[in-house]
Amino acid sequence: MLTTMRSAHGLGLAAPQVGEPLALVIIEVEGRLLQLANPVLVRASGGQVGWEGCLSVPGRVARVLRAAEVIVRAQDLAGNLVRVRRSGLEARAILHEIDHLTGRLYVDLVPAEEVVLVEGDGPSS
Repeated sequence: MLTTMRSAHGLGLAAPQVGEPLALVIIEVEGRLLQLANPVLVRASGGQVGWEGCLSVPGRVARVLRAAEVIVRAQDLAGNLVRVRRSGLEARAILHEIDHLTGRLYVDLVPAEEVVLVEGDGPSS
């Protein structure tokens, strides 16, 4: 999963995106790798709007409202229970990837006319 995510220049990936029926997500923001099994959102607060794209929806982006801070309960890859608190881009990425585990994509959160085609690096926030 990590190789797939990095080769696509992504910030995160959920196991179902690569055909694995697991509740597993990985997120890497600014060199900080987070691997969560069976993640459960405990609390979300605040709000932030930012651009999102997805390996499952190539060539498109949209501005999406997400929580600014999250607390998630999960297991690490060794099976230990962990509680993670993140904000900003990491919070956005965690919520984006957890959505994949329930079959929801960022394009489901915005009106279709707000999803835009991109070339190159796309819009910046």
